[in-house]
Amino acid sequence: TKFDTERKEKEITLLTKGKEIANLKAMQQELELGKQKMQAAQRIKEIELKEKELQVQKMDNAAKKKEIKIQEAEVDKQRMLRNSVTGGLLLVCALAFLLVIGIRQKQKANKDLAQKNREIAEASLIIEISRDQITEKNKDITDSINYAQRIQKAILPLKEDIDRSLKEYFILYKPKDIVSGDFYFYALQDNKVVIAVADCTGHGVPGAFMSMIGNDFLNQIIIEKGITRPSEILNQLNRGVKRALKQESGNSETTEGMDIALCSIDIENRTMEYAGAMRPLFHASDDFNKISGDAASVGGATNENYQYTNHELNLKKGDSIYIFTDGYVDQFGGEKGKKFMMKNLENLLAGIHQKNMKEQYQILNNKLIDWVKENEQVDDILMVGIKF
Repeated sequence: TKFDTERKEKEITLLTKGKEIANLKAMQQELELGKQKMQAAQRIKEIELKEKELQVQKMDNAAKKKEIKIQEAEVDKQRMLRNSVTGGLLLVCALAFLLVIGIRQKQKANKDLAQKNREIAEASLIIEISRDQITEKNKDITDSINYAQRIQKAILPLKEDIDRSLKEYFILYKPKDIVSGDFYFYALQDNKVVIAVADCTGHGVPGAFMSMIGNDFLNQIIIEKGITRPSEILNQLNRGVKRALKQESGNSETTEGMDIALCSIDIENRTMEYAGAMRPLFHASDDFNKISGDAASVGGATNENYQYTNHELNLKKGDSIYIFTDGYVDQFGGEKGKKFMMKNLENLLAGIHQKNMKEQYQILNNKLIDWVKENEQVDDILMVGIKF
């Protein structure tokens, strides 16, 4: 019917409108979705833009930091440069100050050195002049001492004279200096051989003076007065030395004297007398004996009226006697630098006395050389050995 038709048309219209509405809604939704998508895209773009802005800001910040670091580095560089320049200037000033001081000190040192050089030159000149004077004086003194040596040697007994009386003997004589305080004496009087070794106070020139005094007195007593008894010879020698040196009074300032061993030998009858002043005698026969002298020197502190002891010995063929001063036994040497000592000399002589005198001399001399080695000779050395 028409109504149904209209209704249907209306329904169709409604359906159409509904579809349109639905389409419109769909379109609206699509539009809304597109809008939302656009907004989302816009937001994404904004976010991306902000991110880019942040990145740019970060880059700007990094650039600023880098620029700040560059500026700080430049400031540090300038500071270092300023400090270096300042330090350099200070160093240059210090060096200049030190250089000025050094130059002034050097100038002062050069001035002082020049003054010292002048003083040294003047002192050297004085020393050279003094040295020449001392050399000249030493030469004069040495020449005088050498002349004194010739005089001293001249008063010693001649070997040819001793050889006429003694067939086998040795004399070991080693002065410490040019002249000696030790001397040996020989005389032939009334068929007796008088032989002595003496050690005067000191050595060198003082000892040599005393040796000449002693030798002169022995000549007077033995040769001029004809006295051959050893004890009496020493008695008179003691008085003569004390009077010559004015030692009779207790106020004398001189204490010089001598130690002496003196023998008077009767070769024909093989008898011998001996007296000693501080010096012993060794007698080698069937056994080896030491005979001590008196404990009193000749002169010095010994009383003017002192009486020396006389010793008498009988000799036989092959016997030997030894008299000596203290130089050999007092010589320092050996491994420990000690004195040779009397006991060692006694043992040495006891072991060699049967040999001939030439061999004994060589043994004694070599032993002394080996003992002394690098040590200095401390005293005059004198020893006389006689074999009968």
